[in-house]
Amino acid sequence: MWRLYVCTLFCALLMRICTGCDTTEIDFPTFCNDFKASYYELFPDETPLDAANLQLKKMFIPSKANMDTVRLFGKRYRAQLKQVDTNAINAAFRPNYLQIQRILKGIDVFLTNSQINPAAFNCHTGFYRIFKNEDIAPAKRAEILIAKLHYIPAFYENARKNVKMTTLEQASLAINHQVKAFVFFDKELPEFIEKSGYIAPEMHKLLDEARLAIKDYIGFCNSLRAEAARRAH
Repeated sequence: MWRLYVCTLFCALLMRICTGCDTTEIDFPTFCNDFKASYYELFPDETPLDAANLQLKKMFIPSKANMDTVRLFGKRYRAQLKQVDTNAINAAFRPNYLQIQRILKGIDVFLTNSQINPAAFNCHTGFYRIFKNEDIAPAKRAEILIAKLHYIPAFYENARKNVKMTTLEQASLAINHQVKAFVFFDKELPEFIEKSGYIAPEMHKLLDEARLAIKDYIGFCNSLRAEAARRAH
């Protein structure tokens, strides 16, 4: 399931990123819409919290192909943003310009951290964002969250391939984050799904796989922490 999504995502975004790069004049509202569409397609967890939004059922998988796409995404939109005449931006679009700047800076930080900070990868954030949103009915939230569970093993499997080295502090931070994530998937989420009334026969299997993936990642972070401790002495 996730492999088909990754392949489709990579091809679609590569085509979007590689087209329209030669832009001497930029219509900022059009640029905003294009940026938003590409960003949401690449990062489903950032998409609007709407019951009808099917992207919420997906997750960004930090595979090599997807990480390369993130780099291309940042390169393309940074170049285009430099071509924007900020004096010509309508006041109504000024917040959009600033938001895009913040997102691109955040992507740069993420790409750097992805290689040196295991805390850069944490599935809990995207799940909890939906879990706590009361504008979506409980049964619908449960349906979305169960669909997202399919992606967790692949998420952590690929996360491990990104991190090469880290510090004692960063490894410890990552472990703390993952322990909180494990508690969420072990207690809060199962209880919520059961109370929601949404029936999903595969729920327990998916939760087991998610918890195992998180435990394995905690073990990975522990090994990174041990390595960092040895280097420090």
